[in-house]
Amino acid sequence: MVNLENLSRFDTIESMEGLRYIIYARKSSEAEDRQVLSLESQVEELQKLAEREGLEIVDVLVEAKSAKEPGSRPVFNLMLEKIQKGEANAILTWKIDRLSRNPVDGGTLQWLLQKGTIKEIRTPERIYRPEDNALLWAVESGMANQFIRDLSVNTKRGLRKKCEKGYKPGLAPLGYLNNKYSPKGEHDYFPDPERFPIIQRIFKTLATGLYTPAEVYKMAIKEWGLTGRNGKPISRARFYEILRTPDYYGEFEYPKGSGQFYKGNYEPMITKEEWELVQQLLKRKSIRKNRNYVHLFRGLLRCGECGAVLTSYTTKKKLKNGKLLEWVYYECSRKKQGKGLCSQKPIREDVLEEQILRVLSSIEIPEEIHNWAINALKAEQEKRRKEREKNLRYYHQMYRAITDKIDALINMKTEGLIDNEDYLRNIEPLKEKKKHIENFLRSQEYEDDRWFDDAISYLEVMKRVKEAYINGDISVKRTILKCIGSEFIVKDKQFFIKIEPIFEVRTKELEGMLIQEGVFEPLENEKKQEFNKDFETLDEKQSGLLRGQDSNLRHPA
Repeated sequence: MVNLENLSRFDTIESMEGLRYIIYARKSSEAEDRQVLSLESQVEELQKLAEREGLEIVDVLVEAKSAKEPGSRPVFNLMLEKIQKGEANAILTWKIDRLSRNPVDGGTLQWLLQKGTIKEIRTPERIYRPEDNALLWAVESGMANQFIRDLSVNTKRGLRKKCEKGYKPGLAPLGYLNNKYSPKGEHDYFPDPERFPIIQRIFKTLATGLYTPAEVYKMAIKEWGLTGRNGKPISRARFYEILRTPDYYGEFEYPKGSGQFYKGNYEPMITKEEWELVQQLLKRKSIRKNRNYVHLFRGLLRCGECGAVLTSYTTKKKLKNGKLLEWVYYECSRKKQGKGLCSQKPIREDVLEEQILRVLSSIEIPEEIHNWAINALKAEQEKRRKEREKNLRYYHQMYRAITDKIDALINMKTEGLIDNEDYLRNIEPLKEKKKHIENFLRSQEYEDDRWFDDAISYLEVMKRVKEAYINGDISVKRTILKCIGSEFIVKDKQFFIKIEPIFEVRTKELEGMLIQEGVFEPLENEKKQEFNKDFETLDEKQSGLLRGQDSNLRHPA
């Protein structure tokens, strides 16, 4: 190895005879090369050196690749191929670690140098030749290799510590947004106000067991408007990837496939039980094929004789005039398991709908209850608005006070009034409080009154429930049925429903119907003044209407 400062001009000219150089420049985007010159700067400096020293350059090769893995650099491999073909016999590079950061590539270069295939490897600081001590090359090459190994260990340790604190490295899963303003190493993520409720709805709909993943995918894309970060509908493969991601129940795996899970420091979208229900659904060996239609009562009805779920099927008949007729039937699923297990006969869907319409004709929400519920909702909305404003004022005051304390500590540390130990002991609790307040303020930023609009829509629909059922699509009809009843039984071709006692129900005597009276009775004029006194009691009963039911009638959640 020759130091350029100790090399005479005569020796330099003599040694350069017959040398054909390849300029090789490399820069990685990883942490290992943050302080290294850009590719353009490396090439520019090396060309100046070649011009100054009179070096013959036959090619300039550049690449942006990490050198920590052997054989992963196509341009480096091309350079070795050119040298072995005799197109060049010397290398001009910025530093040795540009050529190699692993023992395999370093050993290859050392072997070609010792054989004389490579006559010279030159950097702005040193020259390496075949007659030089091989130990010196091995030491410098080994230092570059050890650097990348230490960097890898330190990086992995840092990422592990970050995971243990609940911060997952990388891009947040769809439905969340990365918090770019968090301190370094604590980049958490928060709910995406646009996609978070849609993906949450996907999981909760699947967890009911009433829909297949393929059906929910169609609803998510066509009805709910789910898109990726590029604004386009996500693919089916991406949809299934989302369903299998554990991040949504509050835990994440890192690295992926390692089996090492950490508790996330972010708001879970669903419970772990709901996620596991979806995984069981995905593992079914015979998932029902995707259909362009959904039978109205599929998954809702149970047999009144044996309790099994009723399955649905379609029969078709082609008439002589060419017209095709179709009928949907519902039959006890236990009958398929063997003869004699259930004696119930199939029932047609149109016959079931006729009986359901008779039930809906008997259901109404009295005008007085409807008006009271509207007023109660408006009062609740106003109450929440005032509480939110009060909380925001309080937290903004706390945030300013904590920020002032942090600034004061920084000033004291800068002026030497407190030592580093006292500074760290006092600053950490303040940072935690500040982060807690920031998370709260961020969550309040996306507060809206959709619950109020949904509840109003729900009340309006229930006021004219039969009309809404007749004019609605399959999703609306299923939602209405699940809102008004909790059990749907078919026995001897008769439909039975258990009405939910959550709102006013006025019923007629209907043969074959098991209907419960509602909890509310029409209020006389003299009783209207008692509304406010009984508000807490009525509100407790009404809470199911406001929160326990899904009022978005596009699908049954």
